[in-house]
Amino acid sequence: MKRKKKHYIEYDYENQIVQQYEKEEEDTVLRLLKDGVISHCYATKEIFAGNQLDVEIYPEFTRKESCTLKQKLKKKTKKAIKDLNDKNARKYFARLVNTNFTDDDYCITLTYAPDNQPQDYESAHKDITNFLRRLNRKRKKQGIPNAKYVYVTEKKKNGYHHHIIVDSQLELNMKEVNLLWGKSRRNDIKLLDTDEFGLTGIAFYLAKDPQGRKRWGSSRGLKKPTVKKNHYKFRKKDIRQAISCEYNLIDKLKKLYPQYTFTDVDIRYNEINAMFYIYARLRL
Repeated sequence: MKRKKKHYIEYDYENQIVQQYEKEEEDTVLRLLKDGVISHCYATKEIFAGNQLDVEIYPEFTRKESCTLKQKLKKKTKKAIKDLNDKNARKYFARLVNTNFTDDDYCITLTYAPDNQPQDYESAHKDITNFLRRLNRKRKKQGIPNAKYVYVTEKKKNGYHHHIIVDSQLELNMKEVNLLWGKSRRNDIKLLDTDEFGLTGIAFYLAKDPQGRKRWGSSRGLKKPTVKKNHYKFRKKDIRQAISCEYNLIDKLKKLYPQYTFTDVDIRYNEINAMFYIYARLRL
């Protein structure tokens, strides 16, 4: 008789209470994995963003196990949920930046003189929208398409300010930025600076969670990171080997993605289901 194939359910795997994996807990967790106390397989999600590649390896469960785990995970605190949502938002923002911009593009910071400070977020949003409209008008006069950009509006104790990452088809200097903005002369423009993580560092900095209110937006038509998913690149035995020796994981990543250079890896696990969640980063 042909064996019935198990069907595994997609779920919000990042929205789990996971913690840093500690080596002293290795024996117990490896035993649980080996015994297969929970019916599962490991999915591998690949996110291609510019010259950056994120590889996320996480368990998927049958419908029965998913329902059971969902009940257990209802105990999550509001702060934990907010922290996870903020983390996921920063990751998406960073991937969007890496997909669409390079170190040839600009990072602009726009501030306000004290007498120009907006009263609320809606007024601040109107100011940044008007700046971008004037920028596009200037580009149009020179036969250049509308700007490709992302922006972050941030409020701190001393008021609002804006960060913009914008393409460099139109060359800009500080004088031009001040004229287009008109709210202050204490602004800043510089070329983006990449490192081994591409533009992830600057993107995480701009999307950090401040003591205040923050919103971000983008131009239309930005390229989305390319996402691929499979269930064969990492199997249970690969996870066991990775946990017992991190070098096994690195070697496997290098073999799977020979054109990429390994950058770093974060291994975490969930106490509720005794499963591992692995986040690796590579670059071209």
